[in-house]
Amino acid sequence: MTRALAFLARHATTVMALGVFLGLAAPALAELFRPLLVPTVFLLLVTSLLRQDPDALWHQFRRPWLAILVFAWLALGTSLIMGGVLAAVDLPPGLEAGLMLMACSAPLISCIPFALLFRLDVALTSAVTLGATLILPLYLPPLALHLYGIELDVGLVGFIFRLVGLIGGAFLVVWLLRAVTARSWIERQAVAIDGLNVILLLVFAVAIMDGVAAEIADRPGRVALYVASAFLANIGLQALGIAVFLWSGRERAVTCGMMSGNRNMAILIGALAGQVDLAVMLFFVLGQLPIYILPAVMRPVYRRLIANRAVAR
Repeated sequence: MTRALAFLARHATTVMALGVFLGLAAPALAELFRPLLVPTVFLLLVTSLLRQDPDALWHQFRRPWLAILVFAWLALGTSLIMGGVLAAVDLPPGLEAGLMLMACSAPLISCIPFALLFRLDVALTSAVTLGATLILPLYLPPLALHLYGIELDVGLVGFIFRLVGLIGGAFLVVWLLRAVTARSWIERQAVAIDGLNVILLLVFAVAIMDGVAAEIADRPGRVALYVASAFLANIGLQALGIAVFLWSGRERAVTCGMMSGNRNMAILIGALAGQVDLAVMLFFVLGQLPIYILPAVMRPVYRRLIANRAVAR
């Protein structure tokens, strides 16, 4: 079992990409996994949080200014830029709302293992990702519903409570686990936790593809537009993040770029399931495609970008 989990952890990016295509190729399996969607999002938060090094986080928070600047960029900078772009183009309302919510959301929790895999700044990624995720219920609903005027059936208070339940519950479970187990034991389970995380990502990838195959058959043009928008938003935000933080050094700039493009729409899927327009949810689902596919493609790009980091410093 340990070897199998270690194998999955080593081939995480490939397994993630295969999960999306498995969900498309096997609609019955995607439908079977659909009820597991919200529990899987919760467990992904738990396993990802459990793997974080408290000492590294504390060291980063002792010098918080870069993390604060990155958070401000992710919460306000990217959303303002996205709002400007959307004002200049004519897109369906559901797609516009999905793109705005993406640009407001916290970085993907998986950015942390990605940073480790791509040899980026893990401490900065952890501090920004976990900090933004923890306070997401405080800033995303007001930004989305009031500043940008996105309409959601759940309302402001309902949106906040759903996010608090999902995110706060995960942080509570991790705190309890750390309270009742030795830190050395958790560290010894690192490979097993990473492998379990990949399994959860695989289940999530299959589950979110429920209904997408039928949507492709019925409205291929709509699906193509949403997929293209998701890839362009992901890559474009990554490029902007790198450019904006290039002054901090290549490694940190690429780290910020990775977080800028890879946003946690899984949390939004978990919090807004059944409470948001189907067109918005469709973007959240199709927006997972670049998240699952691009890491395998971007790995050599990241390495090349930071190859001269010593010179840049």
